[in-house]
Amino acid sequence: MKALSVFHRRWFLLVLAGLAFVGFLDATYLTAVHYMGEVPVCSVVKGCEVVTTSAYSMVPMPWGTVPISLLGAGYFITLALLLFAVWDSGKRILLKGALWLAAAGFAIALFLFYLQFFVLEAVCQYCLVADTLSIVIFALLAGMVQSRRTLGR
Repeated sequence: MKALSVFHRRWFLLVLAGLAFVGFLDATYLTAVHYMGEVPVCSVVKGCEVVTTSAYSMVPMPWGTVPISLLGAGYFITLALLLFAVWDSGKRILLKGALWLAAAGFAIALFLFYLQFFVLEAVCQYCLVADTLSIVIFALLAGMVQSRRTLGR
């Protein structure tokens, strides 16, 4: 990735925050549908009902189980706010935090892709959107951080 100017880096951070917000909306939709007791309507692929009702769609917590989409919504809104904070303050520690959070999202997204394609053999279009956004955000953010290191900024 070609080194970005400070001006372009700031706008790039807003774009990444916007992508994270789209992920938040996607995961929030899945969470709302779950709590309404419905299955999301899949128009592009078949399999949303298999993926969103599988044992893998719920995560055990000390107080009970929650839909993984709720954790995804929390992840995406936290990432969006963190990226916006980096945009606003320029603090390197916040950028590192955003990168670590995005790296965790990247790893989880890869695992969720694996579950959909190889374990469940079903695909949810909304899950694909969230997982793809996690991967893209991490890749772009890592590229931006690497270009900053290369320039020594």
